[in-house]
Amino acid sequence: MTAPRSASSAARTGILVVSYGSAALLRTTLANSVPPEPGGPSRAPTAVVVVENHRDPAQQASTRALCVAHGWEYLEPGANLGFGGGCNLAADRALALGCDALVLLNPDLTIPPDGVARLAARVRSERDVAVAPLIHRPDGSSYSRGRILLRLDRGEMLSERRREEVPNGVAVMTWLTAAALALSSDLWRRSGGFDPRYFLYWEDVDLSRRIHRAGGRLEVEESVVAIHDEGATHRGATVSRAKSDTYYYYSIRNRMLFADRWLAPSWRRRWALLAPLTGWAVLLQGGRRQLLGSTAPWLAYARGIRDGARSRVGERGRP
Repeated sequence: MTAPRSASSAARTGILVVSYGSAALLRTTLANSVPPEPGGPSRAPTAVVVVENHRDPAQQASTRALCVAHGWEYLEPGANLGFGGGCNLAADRALALGCDALVLLNPDLTIPPDGVARLAARVRSERDVAVAPLIHRPDGSSYSRGRILLRLDRGEMLSERRREEVPNGVAVMTWLTAAALALSSDLWRRSGGFDPRYFLYWEDVDLSRRIHRAGGRLEVEESVVAIHDEGATHRGATVSRAKSDTYYYYSIRNRMLFADRWLAPSWRRRWALLAPLTGWAVLLQGGRRQLLGSTAPWLAYARGIRDGARSRVGERGRP
């Protein structure tokens, strides 16, 4: 279901958001991130496209009502497409509306409207560049300073400030989180958008790899700061360090999907041998206490390793 909106012939910025019952959150985050719309929604320089992945009718109705109230596009795929699949659907709609700059935002992120405009202007002037802002927590501490390093010899993630820890001769790949990411319509099409097989997690690592392959560059716009309210989706409940079983499963499984998609056989074998250790590190992100009170994290860990070992795709790229 889509709220009607006529496309403009002028250049437009598409803001893409994938929701999973996030209407209450979007009322404060997205509503405060959208630039003003002179001339009314039909001639607005910004098209906001929200994809609601939740299948509960009440959740869908809440998000739909919010979009109608703000003049945003509302898409309801009827199934949970995951983050990447939802972004692909939103991007298709934004491109159909004539958007030449795409800005992806997580529901729990707030970015100043002039920040959205700056990111869009940057990718319009540099069509081969994907740009991320700095991301802070609500208390002002740094959540992400942009580019992240992936050690291709073992599949380990490092911040760019830890580059000196990588031995000489070890290959690394830089990537940008898609929590807040801008790129031109040209670069989106050339890179092919997200691979929906990841569903959640590692899809932005894969997209960054294909941006590299398409001749694009990854940059950080340090004049723009987004605020990531990581605990917002849990507010009203007891907050602990524990992650969801979905997080554990896909973080472990998708590491090997990426390896199988992009790495040479010798590196894939090395990543597979290290999978139990890297999977354990993923579990520990939620603390040790959770592992004593429930078997669910352990089952997600085991399933992630099993299904990661089974991952097979067709033609592979090479680093």
